[in-house]
Amino acid sequence: MGEEEEAIKTAFYDIQAAMGATFAPDGGWLWTDSFGDVEAEYRAVREGVGMWDVSPLNKWDFRGPDALKAAQRINSNDILGMLIGQVRYGPFLDEDGLVVDDGTVYKRAEDRVWVMTNGMELKDYFADATKGMDVEFEYVAFQMPHLAVQGPKSRDVLAPITSADISSLKYYRFFPDQIEVTRKVLAEIGAGVNVVSHEDPVHEGSIAAKMERSLSVIDRREESLRKFLLRPRTRDEIVARRIVYGEGRPGPWFDYGEWALLGKHLEGMVARGEAFVEEGRFALR
Repeated sequence: MGEEEEAIKTAFYDIQAAMGATFAPDGGWLWTDSFGDVEAEYRAVREGVGMWDVSPLNKWDFRGPDALKAAQRINSNDILGMLIGQVRYGPFLDEDGLVVDDGTVYKRAEDRVWVMTNGMELKDYFADATKGMDVEFEYVAFQMPHLAVQGPKSRDVLAPITSADISSLKYYRFFPDQIEVTRKVLAEIGAGVNVVSHEDPVHEGSIAAKMERSLSVIDRREESLRKFLLRPRTRDEIVARRIVYGEGRPGPWFDYGEWALLGKHLEGMVARGEAFVEEGRFALR
């Protein structure tokens, strides 16, 4: 199996593929490469607006009383001086001051930050650097699909689809827990938005049909999970079934991604009373 076949697909892969995107594997993920006209895509970002699927950007959630101190210990920028809603970029260093990675830190609260990195294999580095601190960290890239909206007209695109005051957003700032883009809004923006880097709309009219087809993957995934839970199943059995990624995708990356997604389905099913867990086994009610 080649590198591209083994790479992880993002939540936006299907809809981009339907729009003619090409992809390139990097860091274990499939990154969106182009939609066929690189010059037009460049001009759109410089003069209009472009969107890029950066879901493969590695994301970590630091939580706890020492979350800010922990991020400060590994990053050379002034993390302790950040305000809530502020972002700072800098290198991540080892105990000798050598660069391990680089990326950004988002301050969500006094006891919580997001850390964005290039590399995925940083769990041991974080654990060693924050030893003895009251902080927990979790790899959350699979739970945080991520679209970058870029270009001089990006605020004009976002303003109609969010209640946040985009016009007031300053450089290297974000709105913690405020930007809400619903399924209905996403399905209705096709006619007015230059989707993924082109000056002219990729679609004539609404993209509702394609968006709904893409989102229906979630519904089909949950239906497959329901069928699999007709008898009680352990977490390992659910992960091994490969409902999300399909058979022939072994390895810890796919194990993690499978559970990160199906675990959310199971949480919802249990909360709604559709399923239960007993002695480590999940089943339908």
